[in-house]
Amino acid sequence: MQADDLGDSSIWPPEMLLTEERREHTLCMLLFLASALGSAVGVERGSWLAAWSSSIAALATRPDTWAEDFELLRQTSSWRQQLAEHLGSAVLDEDVHDAYDAWLEAASPDDADVSYDDRVLGDLVAAWAVGLRNLVVVPTSETMAVRLSASTLLLSMPVRTDVERFRSALRTFTMPTPTA
Repeated sequence: MQADDLGDSSIWPPEMLLTEERREHTLCMLLFLASALGSAVGVERGSWLAAWSSSIAALATRPDTWAEDFELLRQTSSWRQQLAEHLGSAVLDEDVHDAYDAWLEAASPDDADVSYDDRVLGDLVAAWAVGLRNLVVVPTSETMAVRLSASTLLLSMPVRTDVERFRSALRTFTMPTPTA
């Protein structure tokens, strides 16, 4: 997203680029399995947690320029295979995949609005100034905002769509991270 996508472009620096990803398939499939039919495909809680942890770790270490990296794009597109390593071949079943596609379209429509309310722009620019490049928004009803890396913020849909929660998450992103 760039300044042209906003009503008030005077706040948005012209060099500011930000990616908002609402369909990170590995995390979305895991949320689908947890909410819809995890037990029906034989997914055990321990396996699910291992897959979730692995997926979060992969997001946290993904480079800022991942969309331009063909090899990383190829690896990202094999998300079903990666999940099958943790959860078994049931996640490769076409019926499960069709049910997932229907769930995802309802939970996170392709044409969902990704504009930013003017009230968050100052906090968004401040977060970008300290390194924010990627917002990963997951379709869950829980409230969640987690700084995954120096450039990636994971948000739940309720946080992303609520102006004050979104501003709070962006402000938290700008705080220095504790060192070991």
